[in-house]
Amino acid sequence: MIIWGQNSHIENKTKPNYNVNWMGHSLKNAFADKYYSIGTIVYSGKNLNYNGTFDFEHKDNNYLAYHLDQFQKEKYVLDLRTYNKNDFTSELLLGMENNGNTAEFIAKDRFDGLLFIKHSGLPKLIKKE
Repeated sequence: MIIWGQNSHIENKTKPNYNVNWMGHSLKNAFADKYYSIGTIVYSGKNLNYNGTFDFEHKDNNYLAYHLDQFQKEKYVLDLRTYNKNDFTSELLLGMENNGNTAEFIAKDRFDGLLFIKHSGLPKLIKKE
C-alpha cells in the first residue's frame, strides 16, 4: 500500500517544538519498520498556494535541499535507513512546508527516505486528445 501525502502528514515523528500527532506518527507506531516514509524535498521551482504563486530556490546551506543538491542530480531517492554517513542528514536543517512556511527538522529522524527533485514547476492539465 502507498499513501502519498504532504511531508508533515507522513513523517515518522514530529518536528522539534511541534505537538501535533499526524497520521505518519500513528503508522510508524503501529507498523514500526514495515512503515517506510519518504519525504519530498525540492530545491527550486514555483509554488502554487491559495494566495497565488511564488518562485523559490534553496541556495542557503541552512536548507536540507541545498545539501541534497550538492549530489548534482536532477532527481533521486536517498534511503536514510541504509545511508550511514554522519553528515547533514543528522543535522537540524530547514525545509519548506506548505504555503512556503519553513520548519526545522533532522532528516534521519523525520523520514526513512528522501525523494529529491531539483526543480518543480506548476502542474499542467493534460488535455485528452
